[in-house]
Amino acid sequence: MINILCERDEKYYQSMVLRVKNRISESICDSDLPLYSAARHYMGKGKHLRALMLLLACGATGGEPSNAIDIAAGHEILHTFSLVQDDIMDKSEKRRGTDTVHIKYGLDTAILSADYLFLKAFESFNINFINHEFDNAKRSRLLKEILELGMVICEGQFLDLNFERKFSLAEDDYLDMIYKKTAVFFEKVCTIGGIIADTSEENIHSISEMGKCLGMAFQIKDDMLSFFGDEKVVEKSLVSDVEGGKITLPIIYVLQKASTSEKDFIKNLFEKQHVEPGNIDCLKKILQSYDVEDYAEGIAMKYISRAKDKLAELPYSYEIQILDGLLNFALYRNK
Repeated sequence: MINILCERDEKYYQSMVLRVKNRISESICDSDLPLYSAARHYMGKGKHLRALMLLLACGATGGEPSNAIDIAAGHEILHTFSLVQDDIMDKSEKRRGTDTVHIKYGLDTAILSADYLFLKAFESFNINFINHEFDNAKRSRLLKEILELGMVICEGQFLDLNFERKFSLAEDDYLDMIYKKTAVFFEKVCTIGGIIADTSEENIHSISEMGKCLGMAFQIKDDMLSFFGDEKVVEKSLVSDVEGGKITLPIIYVLQKASTSEKDFIKNLFEKQHVEPGNIDCLKKILQSYDVEDYAEGIAMKYISRAKDKLAELPYSYEIQILDGLLNFALYRNK
């Protein structure tokens, strides 16, 4: 787990996230059948950030995080399902230095493993509903938020695919897409944490908006790291994004500022099926000449500033302190 927890309560939240990890391990069948091996392929390798945020949102709004273990596990499983699908649609061969599921196990098995993970996520949600005897109103509201999350992510993934090599893409279109593909997940886990805590609507709005803004900054930083990060640390190659035609904030901005010849070079590069390393170096030099990194970081910082304002609307607690650390992590991480 990322090392941002305050010393006083670090062990408590580490134990909560460990319980989430254990729930996930228990949920996924341990058979050697390739279907289940494929489903387990990404398990245990991520930050479990969404689960941590759900638990913190619950605690920050006056709830008991242990009441949300299974629903937090379900969201991590749902996130893994989305990664498998994302890799299939992007035709990605690697994720963080590891073979993607469809490369290691084949396309058909990858699709079935994603279906299995999706169902397992809802099984975890239902276990949480039953174990903690949520009343019908709370259960209905939680299910509404979960279903809305899934539907919005579908739209975000569609937009991401539709925006490939779309050089006329506006910044607002990009921001709408990353909200629907990434930030909505952060927003909804915070909403769900607040609902489980039985807090006020004002508190739910504040914690949800904080999560949304964190998610926006997180994705902008991800896209910055693709161009300006150390590939060995990030464990992601810029070449794959360029060959995949991914148009993100750095490219949208530079296409507004670059000369005609530079624009033509960038567009031709993103149209290629195979990109030489030397061309990537030229692209990076163009981006640097227009201070693209500073511009993108400025946009991310605005979201972090708003997120901190929303945190300030909630009663101060050690959860708020940890969430503030998460906001700093989202902006200044190197992977």
